Amino acid sequence: MRIFISLSLLLFFGSSFAQSKKEIILNISNENQHLKDTILDLTTENLKLKTKIVSLEATVDSFEKVISTIHIETPEEFAQTIFNLFRYRKLNDHPELQIQLSDTPYLAKNPFLCEFKELLESGVMMNTDRTYFEGINLGINWSKAVFKTSHFVIKQPNPAFNAFTLTGELFFTYKGKEFSLPLKEGFTFTENNRWKGFYFDSIIDCAKDEVIALEQKKSLENEREKATQDYFKTPLVPSGLWMGDAVHFWSPKKIKYLTGLQLTVKNNTPYNYSKIAYHLEIVEDGNVIFSKNLELTKEIASEEIITFVVDELNSRFDEVNDIYIKSGVPNAKWYSVVRVLDVFPKPPYTP
Repeated sequence: MRIFISLSLLLFFGSSFAQSKKEIILNISNENQHLKDTILDLTTENLKLKTKIVSLEATVDSFEKVISTIHIETPEEFAQTIFNLFRYRKLNDHPELQIQLSDTPYLAKNPFLCEFKELLESGVMMNTDRTYFEGINLGINWSKAVFKTSHFVIKQPNPAFNAFTLTGELFFTYKGKEFSLPLKEGFTFTENNRWKGFYFDSIIDCAKDEVIALEQKKSLENEREKATQDYFKTPLVPSGLWMGDAVHFWSPKKIKYLTGLQLTVKNNTPYNYSKIAYHLEIVEDGNVIFSKNLELTKEIASEEIITFVVDELNSRFDEVNDIYIKSGVPNAKWYSVVRVLDVFPKPPYTP
């Protein structure tokens, strides 16, 4: 009886264990299938996400183009957009911003673009590449350059060219150094109320340019100082100052001796003078019988006319009474020559 019971129990537990093992295997198989299905779903979802990313990137790129072209209505936006073409190496991404051969009829009357088609074919379209590589040769990493500002002047349309034009320069920095990109005049204009077209002159290193400018300024100041000194050292004969109309004096008892001379001065300049240096000559029969540099030390105002007697102003002839006129003073066979030599004070120096 005991043996029977033991066998019964053994068969019962053996049967239960076998059933349990099958269930475990089945459950594992089901779980494995579930994992496979999940992996498949995730893989499918991943592919969908990648497709969406590609689509979004294309959309973003499209938006970038739209943003960079639609919103460049001001010179500042134009400058920022053009700079970004260099910074992100997208020089050919926006041909609508550049001058095209199709613009030739529109720009045919632009006074700055003579023979426009020939200019385009000879290198205007290569200007962006030239400027880009010029920057690289200057050590500029465009991707790390930072836009700073722009200084532009808008020029009004005229009958010859019915569009606004833009001239000036945009500024950017790289590693603390400032550079500028000057726009060539006449190559940036309005089309449908938006700015387009650009052609750059050479990039300017503002630090070097400032040093050069300071050196040029100093040189100009030195030249001006030297010119000013030379000006005040050099005799000045104003074109509006005149001296002449000699009136001579003699004694009836000594008609062959000149005893005095009266001169007239006309100051048709905008300046007053306190001293005039002049030269006086007396000529008879082709011979100079008297020659001397003299000074008039009398104030003469602008637009004033004065007369003075040489003998009365301490600018006497040497022993004037000894000046002998052999033909006789009243016979007028002799004459005097008066020439202005210099004036004091000199008018302000104007280069």
